[in-house]
Amino acid sequence: MQVVTLSLVGGGKLSGKDWISNSLGLPDGSVRPLIAFLFLFLVILAATGHINLAELPSWATGIVGTVVGFYFGAQTVSSALQQKTTASIATASLPDGQVGTDYPGKLTAIGLTAPLSWTYKGNLPEGLSLDPATGAITGSPTTETPAVTVTFLVTDSVGNSASRDLAISIKKKGN
Repeated sequence: MQVVTLSLVGGGKLSGKDWISNSLGLPDGSVRPLIAFLFLFLVILAATGHINLAELPSWATGIVGTVVGFYFGAQTVSSALQQKTTASIATASLPDGQVGTDYPGKLTAIGLTAPLSWTYKGNLPEGLSLDPATGAITGSPTTETPAVTVTFLVTDSVGNSASRDLAISIKKKGN
């Protein structure tokens, strides 16, 4: 079990449990049941669909996991709080473009932690480019292009990633 001590000005030391008890004015022995109740409350809210723990900021689940792990000696309690949302590219299809007209494509992702980094494999139609920070496909296509399939990849700030094949076609102006 990890031991955390806090040094006081007078040179004395309090364990993390004593510090929380003293700071909150709780009676001795009341911290462990309080933490257990809060943990159980979060689990019930998640199980009933009232909150999605995967959408909590990582710092929040990290703090809860650390506190619960400290009091109960668990090594990886935070992983129990982080219900994994499947990472995916949510964009189902891309619009057709027209030669000489600004392309309106935008990629979106779900289940990932910002900031995101976008890349692709294959060839975008001539005149188009992918903004690696926003997932916007921008530019003005220069030539008619039959449907081409491009594999788009996105990676988040903690190393999770997703990919999706999407088709892009560019038509002549007026078609």
